[in-house]
Amino acid sequence: MNVFNPDALSSSELSTTLQGAFDLKDQLTRIAQSRPDDGTVSGFEQMLTDSIKRLNESQLEADQGVIDLASGKEANIHNTMLKLEQADITTRMALQVRSKILDAYQEVMRMQV
Repeated sequence: MNVFNPDALSSSELSTTLQGAFDLKDQLTRIAQSRPDDGTVSGFEQMLTDSIKRLNESQLEADQGVIDLASGKEANIHNTMLKLEQADITTRMALQVRSKILDAYQEVMRMQV
C-alpha cells in the first residue's frame, strides 16, 4: 500500500499539497454554510464532483505536457515534469482521502445500534 508521506515531499510539492488541503477546507466550510432545501445537488456531491473534475484536469494537463514534449512543442522538460509530479501528488492525495472515507464508513458500519 502506498502511504502518503509529507516528509518525503519537496517544498514545492508540499506547498501544492497544502494548497489542496486549504482548498478542501474552504469547500467544506462552504458546504457547512449552505443547505440545499429545494432538491438541488447536495453540497457533498458538488464537492466530490468538483474534486474529481480537478483531478481529471490535472491528469489531462500532464498527458498533454508529455505529448507536447514528445512532439517538440515543449522544449523544457522541467515544466513537463512539474505537471507530472503535480498530477501524481493530486492522485495520491485523492487515494488517501478515499481510503480515509472508506475507513470511516467501515467504522460506522461496525457500530452496534
